[in-house]
Amino acid sequence: MAANPGNFTVQPYKDELRLEKMMVDMQIQYMQQKYSHPMPDSIHEGGLYAALHHDGYWYRVCVSNIISGSSVSVYFCDYGDLSILPLDKLQPLTSQFKELPYQAIKAKLAGIQPKHSDWSIEDCDMFQELVVEREFVSVIMETSPDLLNPTDMVIGLKLIDTSGKDDICIDELLISQDRAIRTM
Repeated sequence: MAANPGNFTVQPYKDELRLEKMMVDMQIQYMQQKYSHPMPDSIHEGGLYAALHHDGYWYRVCVSNIISGSSVSVYFCDYGDLSILPLDKLQPLTSQFKELPYQAIKAKLAGIQPKHSDWSIEDCDMFQELVVEREFVSVIMETSPDLLNPTDMVIGLKLIDTSGKDDICIDELLISQDRAIRTM
């Protein structure tokens, strides 16, 4: 998930293979077994579940809000996405899938801010084009409380694209494109 340079999600490289294995194991377990639909009163806010996404894959989710007796708002704790799902797409999360820590880490580019009062749609589109589904070297520059959820942290990163001949620092690229200004 990458909304803008001040709000995106990263995953730690060190756990990449563990996440891939867990996802394969979840697909095998939840696709082979027949589960009954959970009773609405057995679902609670903050609970961890396996959820069948509309893409046909099972994911770990945390229920963030019970919307009605038939749907819930969920946070995909390994990918950072939010979605509304019908209750019949949730199943209890077995203990083997609770071992790996959440892989979605809230992040922002450190040391920059939008040139104007907020990131424009064009800035957001450009940022997404630069970073979504790509791997970067990152340096943690700062940590701060998440303003929307003070019990969570947001890490301020310097993202470096090392895939080409020359390294590209994403913050410096946005500044050179007149999309951002330096704050540090």
